[in-house]
Amino acid sequence: MSVTIASSLDTALTALAANPSAVVVAGGTDVMVEFNSGHRRATDLIVINRVADLCTWRHVGDVLEIGAAVTWAQVQDELAPWVPALAEAARTVGSPQIRHAGT
Repeated sequence: MSVTIASSLDTALTALAANPSAVVVAGGTDVMVEFNSGHRRATDLIVINRVADLCTWRHVGDVLEIGAAVTWAQVQDELAPWVPALAEAARTVGSPQIRHAGT
């Protein structure tokens, strides 16, 4: 299995363009369960949890942008003032360990 650990959005997009069938992984909590149970196979992974643009969120005016690699723990702890229902839902996602890794 080939693993690309992207440190920029350009790196991730270039890797995905070169191999559109690659599996994109941020937290990996669900994908790894699928791999381990044999329900999913992949020859290539692109890891995006180190891409700063995807690990952040921002609130500008009436718009809240949440990056694809923002964890459930961040949603729960940091976004409650803007999206309380989503923050409450985030509390129900797995254990604290899963919320800190899952995206």
